[in-house]
Amino acid sequence: FNATIDKKIPFAVTGHYGWIMQRYMWDQGYHSIFDAILQAPYRIALSPQIASIYDVANVNLCGHCKKTYVLPNGVNTSRFKFKPEGNGRAICLGKIESRKNQIALNEGLTGIDFVGPLAEPFEPKNGNKYLGTWTKDEVYENLTDYSCLILISHGEAHPLVVLEALAAGLSVIVSNEAAANLPIFLPYINCTHAISQDFLNLVIKHNEPFIRTILRNLSMDWFGWNKMAVKYEAIILGIINDHKNSICNNSHK
Repeated sequence: FNATIDKKIPFAVTGHYGWIMQRYMWDQGYHSIFDAILQAPYRIALSPQIASIYDVANVNLCGHCKKTYVLPNGVNTSRFKFKPEGNGRAICLGKIESRKNQIALNEGLTGIDFVGPLAEPFEPKNGNKYLGTWTKDEVYENLTDYSCLILISHGEAHPLVVLEALAAGLSVIVSNEAAANLPIFLPYINCTHAISQDFLNLVIKHNEPFIRTILRNLSMDWFGWNKMAVKYEAIILGIINDHKNSICNNSHK
């Protein structure tokens, strides 16, 4: 970043890198990006855990901590069609790639529909289906047909697809890496790396109409756009006020 611009213009940098929490997986390109992020006057992180990574690295680099704000992903719940009952199947929605572990799920479980672009060869087995890719409008329309979303990913920041599933009334099964900001103490938000067929069947069975309504309301209360807009406005005002105070303090030196 240009040092002169840094002093005159308050700005914040954010990122959605999937491997942010797994430093050992960073490639050289992201190391350079991360170093640049540390030079920004302000940062916006998707979770407190990511904010901690920025802050610790910043202290090690500069000897002090620049301001990092936390703003989770948000979901426009009203755009998602809602049905009180699912179809008894699970869905994996997202790019088919090793990071998201769909190959293993396809090999070991049944009753799953896979949707997303192919980053590697994929042949559905065990009664599973590959439905190609969906437009955003198709996601809004079709996601509520399902009873459960599965995202057993090895690396995520704060995956929007999980919030979208909640908005559509789906129970979710996610890995620890995909569980940022989620209320995992709730019984219908399941955090695990090991899924048996019996466990999946149980999650689907308990995705009853009243649970689906709870999940949709949760998406609005925790991650709704109206909630995130208030937090975003507060962040912007915080940056502006901090910058004004910095200018004022420097003028009195």
